[in-house]
Amino acid sequence: MDSGEVDLVIVYGVNLCFTYCDNARFTSALKKVGNRVALVETPNETSKNCNTVLGLDHSMEAWGDAEAYRGHYSLQQPTITRLFNTRSLTDCLLKWTGDNRDGYTYLRDFWKESVLADGDFNNQWKKALHDGVYVAAAGKAAEVKVSAAEAASKISSEATTKDELVTYQKIGIGDGSLGHLPWLQELPDPLTRATWGNYITVNTTWAKDNGVKTGDVLEVKAGKTTLTLPAFVAPGQAKGTFGVAVGYGRTESGLASLNVGQNAF
Repeated sequence: MDSGEVDLVIVYGVNLCFTYCDNARFTSALKKVGNRVALVETPNETSKNCNTVLGLDHSMEAWGDAEAYRGHYSLQQPTITRLFNTRSLTDCLLKWTGDNRDGYTYLRDFWKESVLADGDFNNQWKKALHDGVYVAAAGKAAEVKVSAAEAASKISSEATTKDELVTYQKIGIGDGSLGHLPWLQELPDPLTRATWGNYITVNTTWAKDNGVKTGDVLEVKAGKTTLTLPAFVAPGQAKGTFGVAVGYGRTESGLASLNVGQNAF
């Protein structure tokens, strides 16, 4: 993209202008693509930099399926009619490829050909819809050999005496894609019990040695990124580690997440 050799980019399910480790560079490269298409449920940093934005159905408005692991299939059924003039990803792909079927018909045809190919399809399909899940005949399990000693030795060889910055996802906010929901911002972290925004968690011994208390403002640098956030003294945290939650610092989202915290991606 940087060289201008890409004519079309279709973005779905990711927000790289926010989550990519060098999002400024990615954003700059994306702008050099002539046709930039974003398929999103809600506006985000990536869709802001695209010249075509298509609104997608919410999962409660669309048909779909999933295979959690081999032979275990589940069905996603819409529970409400579409609230806006949107389409599912499946509907979009069908339209673009000249297929006149809708998402439901395509899904049903796929199950008839690939999942429920044997027996009475209509009855099996109705049962799968009723149960919400279909379990196929179990195949042969793959054999995996793991050496705990080898794994432990590799971990030991990576040990360092330098301070480490650990980024993590909070249970409520995750990667920030749903940060526009106020109740998730207000959901207390199970360890720190803090809400609304991220902070730098520090070890109690380090905090005592450096005269740092919860609420003091700290600055951490990692590569080209500098974060200035309040400290949180975390009992039980490993010495030499500093933690910062990702998913904050959104600049294009719902009001509840705009400019809350800082982007640690």
